Order: sequence, then C-alpha cells, then structure tokens
Amino acid sequence: MFGHNFKYTFKVLMRSRMLLFWTFVFPLVLGTMFKLAFSNIENSEKLNVIPIAIVDNEDFQGNEAFRRTFETLSDESSDEQMFDTVYVSKDEADTLLSDGDVDGVLYMNGEQPEIWIHENGINQTVLQYVVDEIVRAAAFFLASLWVTTVPIADKIRKTAHNAHTTAPSVISAAVISSFHLLPVCLRP
Repeated sequence: MFGHNFKYTFKVLMRSRMLLFWTFVFPLVLGTMFKLAFSNIENSEKLNVIPIAIVDNEDFQGNEAFRRTFETLSDESSDEQMFDTVYVSKDEADTLLSDGDVDGVLYMNGEQPEIWIHENGINQTVLQYVVDEIVRAAAFFLASLWVTTVPIADKIRKTAHNAHTTAPSVISAAVISSFHLLPVCLRP
C-alpha cells in the first residue's frame, strides 16, 4: 500500500512544475543563499583586543575597582583579554591618542573617570561601556552595603542595649567603622 501511494504521489509531483520548484529547487537556492550570507559571520564579528592607554596617576592607583578591573581585562595570559593596556603619563597618553596608537585613554580625575577618544567607533564604545559598568557596579555595591549593614548594626546596637553588655557594642562599632572605611577603599 505504501509503495502504491508513494508511486502516484511522486508522479503528481513530477507533473506539476510549481510543486517541483518548491520541493527541490527552492530549498537548494535558499540553503545556498544562507551559506553565502552567514558563512563568515563568526570571524567578521570577532572582537579584537583594543589598545588603550591609562593615565597612571594617584587617582587611578587609589581606585581599587578600576585598577583591578583593568588589570583583569588586560591580562595577556587570559583567553578573554579585552584590552592591550599601556600605563603612561598624561602627556604620553595625549601623544599616543593623537598618533593613533591607542583607541582611547582613561584618565581618573579625582573620583570621576574621563575617556578621551580621537574618533568614534566600536572600540571606543566598548571602552565607554566598560567604564560605565565599573561605575554602576561600584555604586550598586556601596548601596547594597548600606542597605545590609545599617539594619545589622542597628540590631546589634539594640541587642547590646537590652543585654547591657559591652561585647556587642564593640562588634557594632566595628561594623559601622568598617562600613565608613569601605568607600575609601573603592574611591580615591
């Protein structure tokens, strides 16, 4: 029964040019077009290592979040190296940028990061995005510490007051003092 149905269905398919086109020719043409369009997409969209310069001043050295993040993203032994970083003075950074040797310069002006670029492009956008994410992450970290540490410190203080002991008040003072010292570690 199957052979009989297959035979007559095949005959109907061969008689109709429209069915023949949509069954055999169109899938081959569509597959060929997709192969041509997307065969090199992985290599063309690969993100290359971005050459940047960082002004190595006291503000940058004092900012733990920026320093560690750029050390990690510039690690040459990592498979996921994002930046080829050069630590230079302010004048050298300006020269490297104007000569086109780097795509961007990160300058820490107090607590605020500044990005200097010569032209707009994907590399400059990536650098800007990374800097923005570091700023957001540091702000979120500090805000979450404020939300979690203050209620804990208040609870310890109430316990110490109710129990009339000195040990919890010492712990409370340590929690509060460490909270106030933390922004000093993250910001210059």
